[in-house]
Amino acid sequence: MKSLESIFQAAKGDLAQYMTAQLKYNASQSNWPSSAIDGVAVNFDGTSLNLGISDEAYDTVMTQEYGTERVRPTSVLRRTSNMSYDFEKYFIERMNKRLRSTL
Repeated sequence: MKSLESIFQAAKGDLAQYMTAQLKYNASQSNWPSSAIDGVAVNFDGTSLNLGISDEAYDTVMTQEYGTERVRPTSVLRRTSNMSYDFEKYFIERMNKRLRSTL
């Protein structure tokens, strides 16, 4: 049987993938350029979940998120981070599924 810690870590990895998918979906729905969509991800480093923005996409992502004089902001990063209830629910579902599979 797997340890509870390994199950917890795996569920956090699942959550990072789910959050990345939601982030990219929200960005595409807000018509972000593909370079910005491809440049964002939620990463799990073994301890915590972190937003990752590639160096190549950073300026474009910030322009899309916060806007400029010529570009209207579309708060995809902030909107996605406010989906905590959905993310908590997903994490609990993944924990339950992983726990059941070890029994």
